[in-house]
Amino acid sequence: MTQYREDPRDVYRTVGVRPGIHAGGTTTLFGGTKLRPEASDAMAKAASVMVDLDELNAAASTILAKVTGSEAALVTSGSSGGLVLQAAACMAGHDPAKMAQLPNASGLKSQFVIQTC
Repeated sequence: MTQYREDPRDVYRTVGVRPGIHAGGTTTLFGGTKLRPEASDAMAKAASVMVDLDELNAAASTILAKVTGSEAALVTSGSSGGLVLQAAACMAGHDPAKMAQLPNASGLKSQFVIQTC
């Protein structure tokens, strides 16, 4: 992992982004939240090795399903990405032809129920 002797916020200042103070929780617009050192270390170790991303996604999904007690799980790019995939799954179901048709939604389901928090 890269060690910064100077202020770590300088990483953003070098590209013209102003660091700030965020006291609103884990809001994605403001970077989510700071990572715990264990998470940063794990990410640095993982970034140093090449793996098959389909295999990694399958393994991570299996672990997430087990930890959450869910029937299945899927790692996404974030909540918006998850909602897009949720909608696509409702629209296409198990039909490979409908999956391949997306993002063209002609003739596919256009209304479905989703859970909100």
